[in-house]
Amino acid sequence: MFSMFKKARTQQALVAAVCLVAGAEVSAQSIALQNASFEDPDIPQANLGLIDFTQINSQLELQFAIGRLISRDFFGGSWVQTGPTSNFTNPPSQQTGVFSNQPIVINTPDFNVQIDPIQGVDGDGIGFDQLGFILADPLADGVLNDFVSIHQESAGVFEAQKDYSFTLAVGLSSVFPAGDDAPLRIAIGYLDDTPGLEGSEMFQELAGLDIIASQLGPGAGTSGPSPLSDFTVELDDLDIAPELLGKGIAVEIRVDVPSDIPVQDRFNIGGSFNYDNARLAVVPEPTSLALLAVGGLLGLRRRR
Repeated sequence: MFSMFKKARTQQALVAAVCLVAGAEVSAQSIALQNASFEDPDIPQANLGLIDFTQINSQLELQFAIGRLISRDFFGGSWVQTGPTSNFTNPPSQQTGVFSNQPIVINTPDFNVQIDPIQGVDGDGIGFDQLGFILADPLADGVLNDFVSIHQESAGVFEAQKDYSFTLAVGLSSVFPAGDDAPLRIAIGYLDDTPGLEGSEMFQELAGLDIIASQLGPGAGTSGPSPLSDFTVELDDLDIAPELLGKGIAVEIRVDVPSDIPVQDRFNIGGSFNYDNARLAVVPEPTSLALLAVGGLLGLRRRR
């Protein structure tokens, strides 16, 4: 009688464990990304005295001059830039980079500029916090291009029965906000090391998410800055081919303008996105956790 009661109690415990683990929220574990909050390279406080106002003829030219003081068109860490290079700027510029989230105030008889810091920016507590930027309508040598991107291979590798997520905080530029129809894509994938592939050809997407500027709050595409909002792309383990297990996990931030958009309509896209706080995470499948729990209880039962 006692053994039957004990067996029933064990079975009840097994069922309860499975239900508890399967129904519980599974916590994600972070996978490190280098320069995830875009603090490298460090940009010092802008020296507005370097602006030659005798050469500034418009508010737009002044904003470009300020931009050159508070931004850099390259990244530290393992971020790889791909896409066009604009040789009409001096020096030649990539279409994405980092900038300092510092306040700018200029009051002269001819110009009145105030740029307020964007709220909710992640940083390292040293100097001004920084963000990344990417042009919504890539332009190089006066020619419109179809894409620009950055990608990075993380320290993590794909494992069986694991889901993955990539989260990025996204907003609109305070000076040149992307137009309402502008697309930004974030993706999880891997790097193809086939000989002969370069740049963006190496990144192979497994899951992606399109973010349209009009999603980024009231006034998106018309005025800025917009607050940063988190967007997440998720990769299910069923979408990871067996031959990819053990391969490095990569992420990408990309502007990919559809080639069928007429040139005259691309002015509804122009401007740029801001982004910050890139986060990659792995989430074990609930069923695998349940099996682990059952295995543990069965082991406990055998010891009894």
